Amino acid sequence: CGGGGGGFALEAKPAIETTPTEIVFQPGAVDIGGEISHTLRIENTGEGGVLEIRSVTLEYQAASSEEGTRPALFLKTTPADGAKVAPKDKAEELGLPDLETVEVGFRRYDDSYQRTGTLVIESNDGDNSPLRIKVKVATTTVNLIATPSEVVFQAVQKNKFADRTASLLNTGDATIGIVQVR
Repeated sequence: CGGGGGGFALEAKPAIETTPTEIVFQPGAVDIGGEISHTLRIENTGEGGVLEIRSVTLEYQAASSEEGTRPALFLKTTPADGAKVAPKDKAEELGLPDLETVEVGFRRYDDSYQRTGTLVIESNDGDNSPLRIKVKVATTTVNLIATPSEVVFQAVQKNKFADRTASLLNTGDATIGIVQVR
């Protein structure tokens, strides 16, 4: 069957891995008009191949016209297109970083719109490109408790005031604005 000493040679393949696998912003963690960010780590867990990050984009549709040119979800920092990431055990030998990061920002507006987006990472990982990572703003819950639950006024004389006291407790995770009491 001939010599040649052949055998199998495994192709050095990169494999993209991110931490976290989903980005969730908590609106209560920032004041209205303020910004916070989360950092996503990109690593190469492949078997020797160099990972090339071809592009990082954020797909997001503004939830309100108020966002204008300042969207609620946005990219703060990304690796340069074409950035290379070595596997941890080969980084020093190859003179390449073993990690890149993406910083995704959230700007809080004074509304209750649900906001979601998708972080899209194009790479040379043949099994996992494009990699799509969900980015969302956690929904807030509003819960108002009134004590007493009902305030009753008996007959109020003409041109006289009657006072009753009620206390309100907000047990939700968002600020409540009271517009009208009926």
